[in-house]
Amino acid sequence: MQPQEHHHHQPHDHAARSFLQNHLTELSEVKARLGENHLEVADILSIIGLSYHHVSGDQDKALQFHKEALRVLKSCMDSSSERNKRAYISKIIAVTLTDIGNVHSKRGEFNEALASYDESLCIFQTLETSSVGHLVDAVMRGVSRIDIH
Repeated sequence: MQPQEHHHHQPHDHAARSFLQNHLTELSEVKARLGENHLEVADILSIIGLSYHHVSGDQDKALQFHKEALRVLKSCMDSSSERNKRAYISKIIAVTLTDIGNVHSKRGEFNEALASYDESLCIFQTLETSSVGHLVDAVMRGVSRIDIH
């Protein structure tokens, strides 16, 4: 008797692959249209990173895409002099650092995770608290999941 194959995951797996493929295609198109270092590119990179982190569980790919998003965001920050835009980019950088911390935590790399969370919190402290309180809570949830022995 042959072992039965499990087909109940296939629709979900197919949807996840399709979601990823659509965003990878969109990433290429947006890069071609707007250039490598654009906020929209960073946004798509983050979405792909989150998908790898939460859906497919590929933490290496998640880290790769989140780090690329961070690089793009820092480049956008360097080329922006407008105060409100810089504050917005800072907030997105801090969120991306939180995502990177979450990936490191999932990989068991707790020192790296804490370093990312710390960097994220330092940025949040420079921003207006009313707009980032819920984001700081997300960082603290990440920190609380790390079991330090």
